[in-house]
Amino acid sequence: MSAEYVNNRTKLRWKCAEGHEWEAATSSIQQGQWCPRCAGKLPPDEAILELQKLAKTLGGKCLSEQYLGSKTKLFWRCAVGHEWDAIPDSVRRGTWCPHCAGTHRLTLKDMQETARTMGGECLSTEYSNSDEKLRWRCASGHTWLAVAYHVRAGHWCPVCMAGNSERICKDIFEQMFGKPFSKARPTWLLNKRGKRMELDGYCGELKLAFEYHGVQHFSHNEFFHRGAKGLESRRVDDDIKVRLCHEHGVDLIVIPYTVPLSEVPEFVHRVILERGDHLKSLRPKAVRVAEFVLPDRINAMQLLAAQRGGACLATFYVNNNTKLRWRCAKGHEWEAVPGSIQQGSWCPVCAGKLAPDDALQRLREIAASKGGRCLSEDYVEGQKKLRWRCALGHEWESASNYIRGGSWCPECAKKARGPKRLGLEVCQQTAIAKRGECLSMAYVDTDTKLRWRCAEGHEWEAIPDSVVRRGTWCPKCRGRRMWETRRQKPTSTDDCS
Repeated sequence: MSAEYVNNRTKLRWKCAEGHEWEAATSSIQQGQWCPRCAGKLPPDEAILELQKLAKTLGGKCLSEQYLGSKTKLFWRCAVGHEWDAIPDSVRRGTWCPHCAGTHRLTLKDMQETARTMGGECLSTEYSNSDEKLRWRCASGHTWLAVAYHVRAGHWCPVCMAGNSERICKDIFEQMFGKPFSKARPTWLLNKRGKRMELDGYCGELKLAFEYHGVQHFSHNEFFHRGAKGLESRRVDDDIKVRLCHEHGVDLIVIPYTVPLSEVPEFVHRVILERGDHLKSLRPKAVRVAEFVLPDRINAMQLLAAQRGGACLATFYVNNNTKLRWRCAKGHEWEAVPGSIQQGSWCPVCAGKLAPDDALQRLREIAASKGGRCLSEDYVEGQKKLRWRCALGHEWESASNYIRGGSWCPECAKKARGPKRLGLEVCQQTAIAKRGECLSMAYVDTDTKLRWRCAEGHEWEAIPDSVVRRGTWCPKCRGRRMWETRRQKPTSTDDCS
């Protein structure tokens, strides 16, 4: 649009096919650069507004007030209240809260806080990753080693856990059958080493026993197993125990830790129905697990909920992996295991996991904000796919979770993004194909300049994206060709002759 040309470093005014106007030096245009708006490079004041709107569609907020470029980190807050920093390009590509996604890098402080919510301590002084075993201590003074992700998933002291679960099972059996079930070591219950084995609960009168099998019966645990063969030895003992009980006419009911304690009575009833006449004749009573649980833990859950302005509606606590009912400050109710609440999870409705009708409407609003539509009529949560259409008419299927996270039309994204990371080898091969060289020894990304040399020996710097994807090459050679073309162009006199 400019009327006068000075040199290739002096900015001129340009207009693209979309009507956007901007200023740029001739050299940058010759190297393949074009409209910054179409490329997503908005002026700083417009860029920050665009990012604030994007954060709002994700149910959060961009806390930064100034935009300093796509590679400079800004501060963000999600719907749950987590805060973090991330570059704008990352958020534009669809990534969001690392805390909610479970991808943020944890620290020793996080481990100490996790232990504190369990009423214990993290005794380790260093933390490197979630697969590393740390040392922990519970409120009762038991110490053990466990990986961080296992503890943060809600698994706590193996001694307390096993003892508490076993005690509850004992109380359940005694209430169901009206007889005492004490620990016992029958003379006939011998393992291969000649040692008597113990039954967690045994009633000689009823010829009935139970065993509660914690996680140590299924996978290796340093606290319970000595040496590499500890787990194998325990499994052999478990098999012998079942066989000997059967041989001596004792019905042994094994309760694995995978059965929630709140469902143990139902589990026992089911086993009795499957076993036969002897157990059926015992006619067990119906019982409520609430009669056997620890009251102090439910008080702790109610206090935890109150700190968030909500309430724990459950009347009893079983363990960290048995769901309780909760209510947030806005009156939404849901069920969740205590372990997830202790790790920071809270109301799924407030976090964006809405009731079906509201959720579908919210997704339609997100689609509309992108100039598209949600074509599905029924809402399905999580990873189940809905149908979408973008502003250009492309249609595809995607889960609602991805759309809430900022993802959109894969076809448009593919065109905007182009091929993935180029790499130094691709750049070198491209230069050779142009009878030149890529002189740089390291590759960073498509937008970081490398040094090049053409067949004429000219050297310059240009971004890989410009050379490999857009096909630009030596600016000096190109400038010379343009000059020769203009010099050889016929004049109006030549045209008439």
